[in-house]
Amino acid sequence: MNVVKEIERINKRELDLGLDGSERHSWHDQYRNSAYIFIGGLGFNLTEGDILCVFSQYGEPSDINLLRDKETGKSKGFCFLAYEDQRSTILAVDNLNGFKLAGRTLRVDHVSEYRPPEEKEGAPKRVTLKDANAKEAKEIRKQVKKEFKRIRKLNKKAKKQREGKRDSSDSDSDESEESPSKKKHRAPPPPPTPPPQPSKSSSSSSSSSSSGANGKPKAVRGAFD
Repeated sequence: MNVVKEIERINKRELDLGLDGSERHSWHDQYRNSAYIFIGGLGFNLTEGDILCVFSQYGEPSDINLLRDKETGKSKGFCFLAYEDQRSTILAVDNLNGFKLAGRTLRVDHVSEYRPPEEKEGAPKRVTLKDANAKEAKEIRKQVKKEFKRIRKLNKKAKKQREGKRDSSDSDSDESEESPSKKKHRAPPPPPTPPPQPSKSSSSSSSSSSSGANGKPKAVRGAFD
């Protein structure tokens, strides 16, 4: 806790002087060749993923080594973390030292010289963050290729359906174009039958009745006779 307060005091003094940690006379400058930081006071239930979620907001982590008990595999409550950009270590120390995480106060400090643990012969290889990212990227590429294949199949299927609908519409239009020609070849309807005309005998008899015996027309008696 004394180290946490001391780091906070130094950071406050530099903040009052208007220093941002990148100057040569800043206390961060002596660690400019190390991209590792020490993180203590971690909760024993926290995993590497939990720690990365918190510390990745100040840079891209490149490695993490969470110390665990060899027999039980439980966390010892501290780890070493490296950033791709060394300047990210300054941001992490200034902002996360003294930060409370899962009910415990973190101690975040620079590391002047840190060497990753050597792999013993026959021991399982320690998976670094770089290896984990490469594996995750490989899985993502595999999923993307699989998704592309699925989309191509769907596009081919949709294309075949469109072509089938187009062919059916063309056949319907052909039938509609042929129907008028068929109507032209049909026989015209029979003409209407004319009404019956009176015969000559009936017409002559009517004319003779209207005329007298001498061929003169009969006088018609009217109302004035």
